[in-house]
Amino acid sequence: MHHLPPRRGLCSNQNRPHERLYEALQRASSASFEKPISTGCVRTFTRVEELRARHGGPLLLDSGCGDGSGSLRLARACPHALIIGIDKSEHRLRRHELQQNLRLLGNCLLVRADLVDFWRLAAAARWRAAHHYLLYPCPWPKRRHLRRRWHAHPIWPIPALLAERLELRTSWKLYAQEFLLAWEYSKLGKARLERFLPNTEPLSSFERKYVAAGQPLYRCLATSAPRKVASRAVSRAVN
Repeated sequence: MHHLPPRRGLCSNQNRPHERLYEALQRASSASFEKPISTGCVRTFTRVEELRARHGGPLLLDSGCGDGSGSLRLARACPHALIIGIDKSEHRLRRHELQQNLRLLGNCLLVRADLVDFWRLAAAARWRAAHHYLLYPCPWPKRRHLRRRWHAHPIWPIPALLAERLELRTSWKLYAQEFLLAWEYSKLGKARLERFLPNTEPLSSFERKYVAAGQPLYRCLATSAPRKVASRAVSRAVN
């Protein structure tokens, strides 16, 4: 549940926010998510949690980080923070040049893990990152795939509760619009949607390709959830 290759236009049989979005959100808010967490992800998370505790500085999450180039840029820009990039693709995370750069920087960790499992473990551990990036997640543009989108997934709103600020970037305006609607429906705090162009170098390799292709880009910038909302949602997702 990560990225699609950039292309001009997006093939979708949906031209407005999905009519069953609120139904999916209501279902997510009223039912426990019962998928077992893999033992491999538990082991991985335990190692990451030990590193995070030792670091002690600000935490930035790059979920669905792809090849990790965005995580690397964040690490260079924020040398006092710990950047954790998470992706399920071992192939994307094994770029030799990138790994060398990460070893030199020392404040960035790329983790191979299923986001649904990793997020639930992070929520149970009460993670509160300074910033959570969702950079160009797979939009799942077909109407029937609504519940594969993060804002309508049964795990919602866990990814929204792991940081003080969350930033979603996408090349599909409808995805950003639905994300904003889900945020407002779930009463997670303040959020705004805007069209944007990177002021400097694109943050990730996917963003660079979208910019080069002349595709419009959109982002949702959101603040953290109220503590009582976070507590209820975390309890539902991890218990």
